[in-house]
Amino acid sequence: GIETVSDVTLKRINRGHTFADAVKAVEETSGRGIRTGEHLIFGLPGESRSQITASAEVISSMPVNILKIRQLQLIRGTAMAQEFRKRPEEFDLYSLDDYLSLVISFIERLNPAIMIDRISGEAPPRLIDDPRHWSLRSNEILRLFGERLEERETWQGRLHKSGS
Repeated sequence: GIETVSDVTLKRINRGHTFADAVKAVEETSGRGIRTGEHLIFGLPGESRSQITASAEVISSMPVNILKIRQLQLIRGTAMAQEFRKRPEEFDLYSLDDYLSLVISFIERLNPAIMIDRISGEAPPRLIDDPRHWSLRSNEILRLFGERLEERETWQGRLHKSGS
């Protein structure tokens, strides 16, 4: 999982790799004829909506075949949940509507050749330590996402530099 294109965030969340490391791994994997799939998390501490949206062009420039997107979920007992309790102002825990708008803004800029496998995560409710927990299953979030795309009359790649 790439998780984010921001080295500052990768260091902050203790991922143990840089974005350049992730790019190298994707390129080497793809160069061997192996399809690549990547994960992104929207809502990591310190990341703005504009940074997340702009990252679509960065991901689009990589040889990525499949992309899984998920919202940040705070899991009971984790360091990130504890950090949120200490500094909630550093987190943007999106409402469902705000999250769907962000995902749409992102995918409008995403290369349409990249298959989106997932747009949300679904941790077991007993593990969630998140004040904004949506209480919806992933399939219901996907249905709402489709409705929002139709309402906005938009699609994946609409604003991608390829003009697709």
